[in-house]
Amino acid sequence: MNNNKEFAIIDNGIVENIISCISKEKAEEIFQKECVEITSDIRSKKILEVGIEYDGNFFKDRQPANSWTWNSQDGLWEPPVPRPLNHETIVGDKTLVYLWSEENLSWEESLVDHIIS
Repeated sequence: MNNNKEFAIIDNGIVENIISCISKEKAEEIFQKECVEITSDIRSKKILEVGIEYDGNFFKDRQPANSWTWNSQDGLWEPPVPRPLNHETIVGDKTLVYLWSEENLSWEESLVDHIIS
């Protein structure tokens, strides 16, 4: 059974690599750099990749659009207009979703196909 955990190797606030290791201490000993454990909670909320920022509290994934701003309290990018609450609705054999339009700075409705199982 593999007891390794995932860690992000941080260099000057930037994710330099993502590794698997038995412990944070061992990873830091091997790489001589700060290592941050990537928990399943982080993994479920973020797309982690080499090159993104780590501010000491949050992994700052890539900015979704130029108009979005970083909320350093919640560790999330926020659009200038909140997404509609009912952001996914089934309409017949389609799903009504809202997609961000950077050109119009608004959420726009779009009908997309969905798989019925």
